[in-house]
Amino acid sequence: MSTQLNEALIELLAKKERGTATITENNKTQLVAFSPIRITMGSKQFGFGGKQESIDHIKGNKGEAWHVVIYHLEDDAIESAHEVTSIIILFGIIFTLLTAAAALIFGKLAAKPIVGLATTARNIGEGDLDSRTNVHSNDEIGDLAKSLNKMAKNLQDTMASRNELIFEVEQRKKAEEKLQILSTTDALTGADNRRAFNDKLHTNIGRAKRHNEPLSLLLLDIDHFKKVNDSYGHDVGDMVLKTFVRAVTECIRQEDIIARWGGEEFTILLPQTGKDAALQQAERLREQISLYDFPTVGHMTASIGHTELQDQDTPDSLVKRADNALYQAKEGGRNIVKSC
Repeated sequence: MSTQLNEALIELLAKKERGTATITENNKTQLVAFSPIRITMGSKQFGFGGKQESIDHIKGNKGEAWHVVIYHLEDDAIESAHEVTSIIILFGIIFTLLTAAAALIFGKLAAKPIVGLATTARNIGEGDLDSRTNVHSNDEIGDLAKSLNKMAKNLQDTMASRNELIFEVEQRKKAEEKLQILSTTDALTGADNRRAFNDKLHTNIGRAKRHNEPLSLLLLDIDHFKKVNDSYGHDVGDMVLKTFVRAVTECIRQEDIIARWGGEEFTILLPQTGKDAALQQAERLREQISLYDFPTVGHMTASIGHTELQDQDTPDSLVKRADNALYQAKEGGRNIVKSC
């Protein structure tokens, strides 16, 4: 209890109100807080003069101006404030770091199932239908994982059925292609058969007449082929027929059509080819065949008949005229070319 007060403080206490002030005394700045005591009588909180009760404690101080005044040096207060502020900032930084670390950990834990779902979905999208997610929670993410796994299983079953269907379709296409080849190709020589040649002959005659283009037909017969079968057997004869087709194919154009007409007779259709060019081609063929070295039997010859499409021609009349030319070549001594 001080009985010496600063004049400025006395003025403040005279107002009998609570308040704070900054007072400079003896070159020291002090922070002051003060509050009037409304009543002291019977109070156990206030005692004056030691253990003995004071007159104020007995009768109270009603109407008097007792105050509680607290002094604190400003420098000490600022230093304490700085210390407290530093401690608060330090604890704030530590708390922030701990919060960030916890958020990161919990964020990763929370995001892990979602990342797993995204990875599985990407794998499925890239065609890996065996991919499954291992999320087994009982929340919405778990339900989504179950749906994703079920979708992958359904896609896998669907793709398996689709692959089986595609395989079956491909096998059927191959069978149809094989049947088409068998129905249009001579099984022994690989040349067109008579049926396929007749279809192409009709098509080429129609095109030649529409566009006023030339068209020539050759009929070839291997000379003395019966002697080959009689002397060497049918296996050698078959080899001669296959070799004959190969030798002829090497001498004709890609657009020319060779077919086995029957037995040892072959026909060649020459689109956009007139009589003179066709006779030159026939002569080259005859010479090439005569020079060719056939397996086992050596050299052989062929007779060739030629004819050119006329305006009134049908497929039958064109073939018949070529056949007449071939007959003339065989009657003329074989290994020659004749034209009708």
